[in-house]
Amino acid sequence: MSESTSLKTLIIVGGGILGFVLLILLIVWITSIAKGHYVTYETLEAKMVEASKKYYSKNPTLLPAEDEETTLYYDTLVTEEYIKPLNKMLKDGDKCSAYVVISNVASNYDYAPYINCPGSYETQELYKVILKNNPVVTSGSGLYSDGDSGYYFRGEITNNYVKLGTIDNYGEEVDNLWRILSIEKDNTVKIRATKYTEDSYTWDDRYNETQENNYGYNKFEISRIKDTLANLIKEPVIMDEEYKSKLVAKKLCVGRRELEDTTKNGSAECSVMSNDKYYFDLLSPYEYMRISLDDNCKDTSSISCSNYNFLRSDQNDEWTLSATITNDYEVLSFNGTRYNLESAYMEKNIMPSAYLNTRTFFVSGTGTMSDPYIIK
Repeated sequence: MSESTSLKTLIIVGGGILGFVLLILLIVWITSIAKGHYVTYETLEAKMVEASKKYYSKNPTLLPAEDEETTLYYDTLVTEEYIKPLNKMLKDGDKCSAYVVISNVASNYDYAPYINCPGSYETQELYKVILKNNPVVTSGSGLYSDGDSGYYFRGEITNNYVKLGTIDNYGEEVDNLWRILSIEKDNTVKIRATKYTEDSYTWDDRYNETQENNYGYNKFEISRIKDTLANLIKEPVIMDEEYKSKLVAKKLCVGRRELEDTTKNGSAECSVMSNDKYYFDLLSPYEYMRISLDDNCKDTSSISCSNYNFLRSDQNDEWTLSATITNDYEVLSFNGTRYNLESAYMEKNIMPSAYLNTRTFFVSGTGTMSDPYIIK
């Protein structure tokens, strides 16, 4: 075979291979166009939030008022050309539905995207994941039913941590971990911080006519602690702004009780509710007492309540909202094992509680300290 013939053969073979490769690429390109550029469910959720924010930037008067929420349907975003139809975004989009719930918490807007694709994917609320992972028990450590009032954790629980971003701990950024106390009747999730506020506060330091001194009054509606709780939502040290939009304001249990009180159902504390709603609360004595599995946890001052109790700790005294019935200036404080009576004028740290709204979504995690629930 001559040299020229070999060259021609190589050219023909090379051209054939190149043509075949180009044909494959063309087929792939045509197929991709026919099928569309699909995204994951999580990516679509992010795109829904982005599209919703653009929609409301053009229609700000449609945003919900404070402590209210509104629903923006996916079809509206498609009609206004902020996003493509579901069947262009998801492979199974024809069988899916989607919408975004927008809520206003202290002028912070939370955008909660919902996607429901039967048999494939459904956006998961945190409270549903908690209930799924914790079957209700009637003895030992676990999740207990509170009748018609919801559910609460008892015993030495180790899988009820939720992470709310990070927080500054004396110059070092650490995980901002909270403990899940209960799931309320309305499916909000009550949580408690694991870190004190760096500042300490007086419960009340007004001049008390009865005591003829600045002992303060133990009436919540005229107290300094009322103002402190109201202002916590404005403090950046509690949690990142993005998580504050996950909170819901509620009235607080501000009824009085004695150290000898044996009730564990909130009948004393919740016999009186605050006039206004607040985003942050303080731990009520009954909430701590009912966690303990020790039968010797008889009353508020019992040290036995610290046994088999996931909230038991060695800590500084913190304020509660529960005042004594016997005088007008003493309030119950909590030191991690038991409750004591203290004069309202004293300064103490606080470890706030709060409620996550039902639009708080589960991302990942098993709820342990090393693998806490991650939310969005």
